Amino acid sequence: AIDCKAYLAKTLRQTLQHLQMLENTNCVDEGELYFYRLVLLHEAMHAEAAIYRAQALGLAIKNAPTVATLNLQQTQIVIDAQQIMLGSVAADGFCFDNELQARQINLTAFSIDGQAVTWAQYLPFVEATNRAYPRYVQRAINGYEALFFGHLQPLDMHAAAVHLTWQDAADWCAWAGRRLPTEAEWECAAMQKSAFKWGDVWEWTASKFVPYDGFVAHPYLDYSAPWFGTRMVLRGACGATLPIMRHPKYRNYFMPDRNDIYAGFRSCG
Repeated sequence: AIDCKAYLAKTLRQTLQHLQMLENTNCVDEGELYFYRLVLLHEAMHAEAAIYRAQALGLAIKNAPTVATLNLQQTQIVIDAQQIMLGSVAADGFCFDNELQARQINLTAFSIDGQAVTWAQYLPFVEATNRAYPRYVQRAINGYEALFFGHLQPLDMHAAAVHLTWQDAADWCAWAGRRLPTEAEWECAAMQKSAFKWGDVWEWTASKFVPYDGFVAHPYLDYSAPWFGTRMVLRGACGATLPIMRHPKYRNYFMPDRNDIYAGFRSCG
């Protein structure tokens, strides 16, 4: 462990020295900087994944992420029929390959929850359908308890429901007479409506992770292409997501049966 930390420190010093040299000599090459940015963001992903693993193992960590308490009442945001630009263009700054090739698409009018579905909304479905309780949640005598990082605590019923699979989200929507938003609907609402609250949990969408038309793989060939068609898209962020990773066009994607990630959902009417 000591050797590993020493190697990481040495690599970091060398990287910063090289970047400083580029800045001092005005020799910044955007193509070269791409790889630095890619590594920085990829490291942020692994830092978040390490938190998932720590919770799964019941390990205590400092400043463990929490899920914020949301509004008592779920609000509905109405979106008019319109044409939107889905995805990003290179001029937006660093983009992962699966976000590029932005295109115009037509959306019909829809309404969408102003925030993620809370435990107060989700758990009645569990009780009514005799469904297994979500990961880390159990029924106690006087309510519900959550086991987070090895510690039991009362479950905040007004926090976003979390550690749900895609099927959990889809089944709740069917039970409630709702549906999951597509990633285009989610992106449209997040980009246009200040009342659209996101960032408490990753949010499952109805969209399968597929390439945008004209997809071109970046040099890290295994980042997107091998996973097309087998994952579902999540949008947003969670308490374990570093600020550098938070933007409303970022496409996260996981297998639909994963419940270790900080994933919840919102619904559409």
